[in-house]
Amino acid sequence: MMKRAMKRVKWALIVALGLVPVGANANVYEFNFSTADSVFTVTGLVTTADALDAIGGYDVLSITGTVTGPGGGAIALVVNPSQPDAYDNGLWIYDNIYFPGAAPLVDNPGIFFTAGGYDYNLYSTGPITYYLSSNNPNGDYNPGELVTSITDPVVPELSTWAMMLLDAAAVAATTICFGPIQCKLDGQVRRVRDGHRTPAPSDGRAGVEVRWVALGAAMARLENSAAAFITCAAG
Repeated sequence: MMKRAMKRVKWALIVALGLVPVGANANVYEFNFSTADSVFTVTGLVTTADALDAIGGYDVLSITGTVTGPGGGAIALVVNPSQPDAYDNGLWIYDNIYFPGAAPLVDNPGIFFTAGGYDYNLYSTGPITYYLSSNNPNGDYNPGELVTSITDPVVPELSTWAMMLLDAAAVAATTICFGPIQCKLDGQVRRVRDGHRTPAPSDGRAGVEVRWVALGAAMARLENSAAAFITCAAG
């Protein structure tokens, strides 16, 4: 029983350590908004560099997600060949720079991406005023469709989930390594296993092995952390 538990903890530690990156070089943010007329809804993730660029924002490395609405589809970032300076392709001016937690989240050149065979440019004209310009016949090119507020909370990195696993595994390992103890309640020696107490043997013999109450709780914590990580990764 003890060996099996230690083996489970060992593999949990190995998995968690494998998820901790040597050095992070990107940040991921939710990228969700809708046009005021409810024609388009954008749901996605923006990945940015982790260092400020010369403009004072963060270069967008990629966008994944979906434009929902007529002619919508999967999102793909259009690379800015002049990064971080704004680039004019003849129809749109964009720089693909993100300002997480700021107002606005994108500047006037904005972010340029494609979806469903159409081009889209999300840009701002003020701290809380955004437009989605597109060549989608169901949208609007100039000035574009007014956009409701954008959400951009940080998405937990693999390293965050890994530290949760390491924490739970460490608790379990610490619990296991101290060995069996005795527990005496109301003058009777009782056996403890996974948090449940049972009456002591009728012969009253001492030295009854105690299964750690914390072991069950620690292993449950470890398994819950692993399940949470798997759910996040699958999503």
